[in-house]
Amino acid sequence: MVYEVLLSTKKNISDKIKSPFFGTLIIVFLIHNWRLLYAPFHFPDNYSLEEKIKYISAFLDGWSLLYKLGTSILWTMFALVLSYFLLALSRYLHNLYRNRLIPYINSISSFNENVPKEYYEKVVKDRDQFIEWHEKLKLSKIELEKEIEDIRKNYDSKVVDFNDLNSRMTEIRIELEKKEKELGEELKKTKKIEYVSSRHIDINIFEIFLDNILNWLNRNDVEKSKIYELFKLAFTSQLWDKKILFGNDILNELISKGLLDAGYNLTPLGRFFYENMENSRVTLIPTL
Repeated sequence: MVYEVLLSTKKNISDKIKSPFFGTLIIVFLIHNWRLLYAPFHFPDNYSLEEKIKYISAFLDGWSLLYKLGTSILWTMFALVLSYFLLALSRYLHNLYRNRLIPYINSISSFNENVPKEYYEKVVKDRDQFIEWHEKLKLSKIELEKEIEDIRKNYDSKVVDFNDLNSRMTEIRIELEKKEKELGEELKKTKKIEYVSSRHIDINIFEIFLDNILNWLNRNDVEKSKIYELFKLAFTSQLWDKKILFGNDILNELISKGLLDAGYNLTPLGRFFYENMENSRVTLIPTL
């Protein structure tokens, strides 16, 4: 039991001594009261026990002990503050030496093989930013490639539709040209028929000029019959234009209109005109 108490006391004293404050307080107290520690082991031989107790009591009795403890505590606190300040100062000097001075000396003496820490950290930061930017660029590139692929597919689809539409338009254009050609031919036939059928001869005007023209020409009956037919064609055309021509002017007009050739013979157009005129609703004077 006594042994356990002694061990516990020893342990507590050991823990207190290891504490910065109490360890410093003990050291300060012993330094300020070194006589109390030194005297008991070096009392003169002629000192009696009472004199020894009286000498030790002067350090440990009453206000003397409190004064010495108070002074030791103040010095202990001052010592702690000073020691912590010196520790901080020493740490600052150590870091300054390691992080500033040594890199600077190495950068000068190692021929650019070593660089300052700030420069290295800046390079590392720039590298990390570049890596991050590169990753974002890769993602953006993938997204753009997807969009381009979609646009290409859409474009190909539109090209196919355009080609189909162009082919259809070509077919429609060919069909329209064919229909237009057919309609043009039908329209030409219709115009020819309308042109021939719409030309009228005023019988009274024809009878008035017919005899004078035939006598003036002084031709035989056969020639007069042929010229009669030609004049009949000429008057059919000229009365439509509100004109009346005589003699060679009539023959030249027939030639210019394509009804006669240079030999005064009916052309295919003149014969077509004549045959359709005979079938028109106008009654003409019989052939001589």
